[in-house]
Amino acid sequence: MIYFLQKKIKNKGYLLVFLIIFILFVLKGFFFLDPDFGWYLQTGNLMRRIGILKTDPFSYTMPSYPIIDHEWLSNILISCIYSYVGMFGLVFVFSCFAISSLYLQIKKEVGIVNILLLVGAFIMLPFFGVRIQVVTWFFFSLFIFVLRENKKNKFLILLPLFILWLNLHGGFILGLILFLFYYLDRYLKTRCIKEIWTGILVVFTMVLLTGINPYGFRLLGEMIRQTTNTSLHLYINEWKPFFTILNIPFYLYSTLVLVFLFKNRKTTPLFTVLFLLFLFFSAISSIRNYPLWVIGSIFYILAQFEILWKTVKKIKKGDERFAIFNKYVQTFFLLGILLQISLEGGSYYKSTAEQMYPAKAIKFLKQNKFDGELFSVYGWGGYLIWKYPEKKVFIDGRMPSWHQKAPINKESNNVFEEWKNIFSGRIKIQSIQKKYNIEIVLIPTLQNMYLCKKPSVVSLLFNNLIVNKQKKQKDMFKDFPIIYQDNVSTIYSLN
Repeated sequence: MIYFLQKKIKNKGYLLVFLIIFILFVLKGFFFLDPDFGWYLQTGNLMRRIGILKTDPFSYTMPSYPIIDHEWLSNILISCIYSYVGMFGLVFVFSCFAISSLYLQIKKEVGIVNILLLVGAFIMLPFFGVRIQVVTWFFFSLFIFVLRENKKNKFLILLPLFILWLNLHGGFILGLILFLFYYLDRYLKTRCIKEIWTGILVVFTMVLLTGINPYGFRLLGEMIRQTTNTSLHLYINEWKPFFTILNIPFYLYSTLVLVFLFKNRKTTPLFTVLFLLFLFFSAISSIRNYPLWVIGSIFYILAQFEILWKTVKKIKKGDERFAIFNKYVQTFFLLGILLQISLEGGSYYKSTAEQMYPAKAIKFLKQNKFDGELFSVYGWGGYLIWKYPEKKVFIDGRMPSWHQKAPINKESNNVFEEWKNIFSGRIKIQSIQKKYNIEIVLIPTLQNMYLCKKPSVVSLLFNNLIVNKQKKQKDMFKDFPIIYQDNVSTIYSLN
């Protein structure tokens, strides 16, 4: 990756910035274990042995649920890479995807690009890891790059890539959206109704192509259902709106983009305005879209600086004034990055997997076997699937949008709703204990139920001031004996 950048980038300063960003991504990938990594890996391992999964093999609450794995090919590739080169190889591959998504949007080496790249990296960093969403960052950037280039036969390139994308990650929906915006742009430029009909034909063709996967057209329906699922936006941290996380670079960067957009609203193409506003509102409504906002807007902001430079250099002493403006902007962004590092940066790297997940508790459970089922929290489901395959899980990260009419009484219709009701106090653990034959409860010692990483003090303060975060959980297991406890996890016996 660095060799490729060195070939393409003449200025050594840009190479150094890309190297720093690459190191940041690699370190984040090593120090942060994504809650879903366990079921990525185990799903891939299982599919390599028996083929495409038809029902859920990992839970005892919804084992007959007809799963639609919108990441099936990525899971297999993760399993293959991990089996040969381990976590190091996976971190390297995903870091390459992340840095490439930025590189594809850097067309010209304007003076402010260094600081904007660093700002973009710090906006994206909280969401980076060995997580399949990063694959969508790359494909989203690649599609924008190809559509922006004035080349023939671009669709012969993009349609096969679209088929690959839809088998790698459910974010392929963005490909459809990009084509809609592309043909809207063509129509606005030419006012030719033919462009509308061509766009409809191309998008319809792409919809038909979504059936080229092991699940057929059910995959598209599943992604629409997940995207519109209210439980994700209300209860899953990365799906929540922008005021639930402290990200100073995001606020500064977004302000700059919107200022340029407003200032040049009369000269900026309507397509660009609509596209950027779509990405911005997607980002503020769900923080997981921060990286897409950066990827989709950084080319625009660099182009605006280039236009500004060409304009002011025609004015007397304009180049000097621009240099001063450029210096102030870069200093402002650098201070924002440093402030973010001082407040939050350490939390990206200070927690190892053993500090985030119940590694020692699992060792205890393996040494002291039990017959009944294990009840645990949503954020630990993926880790348990990976590290404690001897037992099936109550819930994991795949299940917030799962709904079914259970074929038998011992299965759940909606396990995520059931899990929420337990920790909200609406139902007691005793009411499901007999239903599922639960014998052991494994929960975080501090009962921070929805987070797997320890948040910084600043984040907690920010969240409490802005959104009145959920009140401290009551100990609903206090009447049960503790059979194991450490600073990460506590095990209760329900017998």
